[in-house]
Amino acid sequence: MKGAAEFMAAALAIAVGVHDALQMPQNHAQTTQASTPFAFYFSLHNPSLVLPMGDVRIECFLKNARTDHGVIETSFRSVTANLEKVSIEPGETIQSNCPLDAIVNNEKYGNMQIVQIQLVSKFKTLGIERNTYSELFNWSPMSPEWTEEEVSN
Repeated sequence: MKGAAEFMAAALAIAVGVHDALQMPQNHAQTTQASTPFAFYFSLHNPSLVLPMGDVRIECFLKNARTDHGVIETSFRSVTANLEKVSIEPGETIQSNCPLDAIVNNEKYGNMQIVQIQLVSKFKTLGIERNTYSELFNWSPMSPEWTEEEVSN
């Protein structure tokens, strides 16, 4: 009887470990700040039951931008998210933002019509470096706030 209980406990621990290793962090857009409408505020949630996300770094990539003067070349344009905490405990959510104003508020570009970004989160779990990519987030003056859009492959 004791052997069966130990076997079940070990099997459960392995199942939880595999489940946690396959979980991806979850990004969600937050309310736009009127003082900085292009600064993308978001949350990052660690859905794991037991594994922390260590050495967290987030890069905000400008994927698409259009102005009243035309399309902006966005290849490899990015900013680093403002992070105060470098690890996220299991089940914990942190708040951060991408200071995109410096990129999109440039007089030579004209007035922004559409901005689209994607977050790339880099972190370590059990010493293994992992990367995850968020959904695309969109901004337009029609509804001056950030909305999520599923990525279609």
